Amino acid sequence: MTNRTRRVSLGLNTREIPLKPALRRAASACMLLLAAPSAAVADGYAALLSYEGRFSGSGTAVYENGATDRVDCRLGLEAGARGRMYLRDTACTVAGTRITLQGVMAFVPDGRYEAAVTSNAGFSGGAVGTGDASGIRFTIDDGRIGDGSLALSATFVLAGDAVGVEMAITSNVSGAVTRVTVPMGRER
Repeated sequence: MTNRTRRVSLGLNTREIPLKPALRRAASACMLLLAAPSAAVADGYAALLSYEGRFSGSGTAVYENGATDRVDCRLGLEAGARGRMYLRDTACTVAGTRITLQGVMAFVPDGRYEAAVTSNAGFSGGAVGTGDASGIRFTIDDGRIGDGSLALSATFVLAGDAVGVEMAITSNVSGAVTRVTVPMGRER
């Protein structure tokens, strides 16, 4: 037996297996298995970080009675440590009221995105996101505003050089729904 070969018993038969090449193959297979999730995680982080920058746009708030107001928004996304993206200098103005937002978005190694957001309008909550080749989509299904008299559902989409926000704000007292849509483009 050489230093490169070792006898391994496989039941009643005896067979020689080169030890070093077998270990290399096993180690390579393990590395591929370990690298696959890491590559996916790296891709998820890279996808999120590709949206770093400033976005702005105007949209519309449509009230239950059909009245409308213009909504002007700006969004700042700044890369942070460990693949996080922070909302910086983010605000919308509607009917003379300025609503500011702060928050963080991140890619979670299990393959999804998460966000946590607070505002000066009494909202704080989380969103779960998914990503594919077209972009990243965050969804809030059961947000509460202020004392809970208003419910919020929203979708926040990052796609290419655009960000889209769609919200439905429902009064838990009257049932009245206000819908807000704001498309934003990347500032150059």
